[in-house]
Amino acid sequence: MTMRLRLGLAVLAALCLPGPARSSEGGGAGFAVPVDLAIPDERLREPEPAPAPALPAGGPSAQAAPDAAALERLDWSSAPVRLTLHGAGAAAALRLSAGGVDALNTNGEPLWTETKLSVRVRSVALEQGGLAVFDLRNETEEAQAVPAFRWTCGFGPEAKYVNPARCPRLSQGGQRTNHPRDAYPGVAYSPIAGFGEHGLFVGAAFLYDAANLDHLVGVRNYRDGERWVAEYAPLGPWPDGKSVPKQNPPALKLAPGASRRYALAFGAAPLERWYTAFEAYKRFLHASWGEVRYERDPRPIAAFSFGIQELIGAANPKGHSYRLDLLGWKDWVDRFLREQHPRGWRKTMIWQVAGSYAEHRGANMVFEIGTGVCEKGRETAGELKRLYERDVTVGLWMGRAASLSAGFDSGERWPIDTEKAEDRAIWERELDLVRAWGIRLTGLDDTSHGQRTKWAPSNVEMARKFFPYIRGKYPDHEFPIETAACDFTHLWGPSIFPERFIPRGKPEYAEWLSPGVVFYPIFKKGMTGGDDPKAHLDPNRLQELMDWSYVPIVFQYPSQVFDLTRRPVAAIPLEAPAPVPAPAEEKKAPVEAKTEDGEE
Repeated sequence: MTMRLRLGLAVLAALCLPGPARSSEGGGAGFAVPVDLAIPDERLREPEPAPAPALPAGGPSAQAAPDAAALERLDWSSAPVRLTLHGAGAAAALRLSAGGVDALNTNGEPLWTETKLSVRVRSVALEQGGLAVFDLRNETEEAQAVPAFRWTCGFGPEAKYVNPARCPRLSQGGQRTNHPRDAYPGVAYSPIAGFGEHGLFVGAAFLYDAANLDHLVGVRNYRDGERWVAEYAPLGPWPDGKSVPKQNPPALKLAPGASRRYALAFGAAPLERWYTAFEAYKRFLHASWGEVRYERDPRPIAAFSFGIQELIGAANPKGHSYRLDLLGWKDWVDRFLREQHPRGWRKTMIWQVAGSYAEHRGANMVFEIGTGVCEKGRETAGELKRLYERDVTVGLWMGRAASLSAGFDSGERWPIDTEKAEDRAIWERELDLVRAWGIRLTGLDDTSHGQRTKWAPSNVEMARKFFPYIRGKYPDHEFPIETAACDFTHLWGPSIFPERFIPRGKPEYAEWLSPGVVFYPIFKKGMTGGDDPKAHLDPNRLQELMDWSYVPIVFQYPSQVFDLTRRPVAAIPLEAPAPVPAPAEEKKAPVEAKTEDGEE
């Protein structure tokens, strides 16, 4: 039995209830979900009887730095990682050793913040690393806030630390503080934190039954005096129900008599392979949510927008930027085959294919990708067959894809309930119509939120119900997820977010955590990093993203097309396109504010 398999079995034995696995809801493939962190008592060891180690001069804040020379000599091929707990209560000391060298010693720093709950900490040994298990109980007569769990590290001020947002990577320099929205499973990709120096990385993941508890966990690393602190804070819902408020979300509360169990899974790894310190979390994630459920398609996507709010007027009531309502599909298909196809583009996706809402502009993007398309577009949809015959995949962007609509520009929207036949019928009506046109790619706008909003269910609800439903109903369809899927929603579809959030280098952590996942960065003006306003037209940056395994979504402009047949991808100027016939110029309607997600 390999070490990885033995470790996986140990984590599952420690974290999963015995008995039959629960299956997913909504018609998708079944997968096991640990109902609780119900670690059998025989797996929990009492704190070691030895007294806590003596603190260095200066008290707990004077953290002892690991022996740099000893760490740099570590032979990682045979370096066992061990977690031990000394003492009891919040001041108990966690010690993590790698190959016999202390990699971490919290030296009595508090393991949780002040609370009126009863908290007991115990340890579970894993083959590599270990779990610090926290049992909480409210023995008072009022609801009490759950504390934040924390550990400290004595690395120097220039140590590297995990940035967990969207696409986790290592950062360095300054003090890291996280915005309240940088919580899991919202903006934070995984509930992980850790630090690296002297060739060593030490990290811990927060383990909890997200599928059933459905609450946020704020995760952050920060420098506090002479030590680094990693903190994990279970959070309650924002009082106003908004997904991105200005204030911090409140702490989660436990009712009188309620109990809860959480755990931190500690590990250590060589700094260049820092992500492997989270092996226990990797096993826990896939035991909870299953594996990747789609095939990687490496082809970049040429993106177009057929509707823009600023163009709405009396003669153009839906703000068509491409006059599908006047020309139908033939002219656009001709242009794609003339301009894009010879330069290697074999995949495309269209935003706002039905135009834009005029009366309820704050509700854009448009949901009705089928029924909202103009009569000319529906009548000429057979023209798309010419693209399929040339091996081109055509996709459409579905606005607020988990929020149903009472009709085009009706202003009435509500989060889908997949258990209601009438809700499913509304969603399927749009998909079935465009699938009759040959569409097999649909971008899911605004479908990734840590908490339930007026537009969409939470990430947990999406992964438990919505994604299994649509994948079960349309198994041959690709459903990229916007914006920035977390680790378990990423198992259902590629993750979409602006290119400016892409870190330098490959998405090592995500690809290691769940082999086969795909990131779709949007390469568009306003969504591209740097100070250069034309950065979205940089062929070298586009080539770099592709070399790092990202699959870019590239908005195409009339004067610029990237040539995929050349390396690096070359930006080739095109002749000005023939003018699109349109009615005489009319006075434009007043432009309202941008939509909530900042898209046009």
